[in-house]
Amino acid sequence: VDIATLGALQVTDVRAGGSSDRNDIRLRAFKVGDGAADMVITALQSADSDASTADRGDITLEAQGTVTRANDTAPAILADVLSVSAYAPITLNTQVNEARLETLTAGDITLTQGTRAMTLAATRVLDGSLTLAAAGDVQLADVVLASNRASHAVTVTAAGDIGVDRVSAGVY
Repeated sequence: VDIATLGALQVTDVRAGGSSDRNDIRLRAFKVGDGAADMVITALQSADSDASTADRGDITLEAQGTVTRANDTAPAILADVLSVSAYAPITLNTQVNEARLETLTAGDITLTQGTRAMTLAATRVLDGSLTLAAAGDVQLADVVLASNRASHAVTVTAAGDIGVDRVSAGVY
């Protein structure tokens, strides 16, 4: 599945319903003039929700606007690897094995991860904080807050273990 739009994108229910690792989804929202190109996610999954296919299919979200969940109870995004590049904020419910996140403007990243163990890799917050609440294990493989503001922080809470490979909070 590959969708590109000019302007905002409302993702009500997008699924790649197969059983291979080729069940990738790529969604892109581009600005037109001064208009918004925000992406609002209600339901998005790259594989069937059963355990036999949960590790298959990646999701890439690119927005010249914000990327947010439709509401606090929106279903978790289901994917093997979730990559998001957007203006801030990025606020999502996830059930992914790995997340790679990048903000292109000032603002925060807030993730609520399900029970699946997750690795946070290649994550860059331009000028904001990162908050992650997980119901399983979390591995912080490569996380960077790219500003020196004392008010910005990396906050991780997990029901399981938290491992840290590389976290950089500011450029000193």
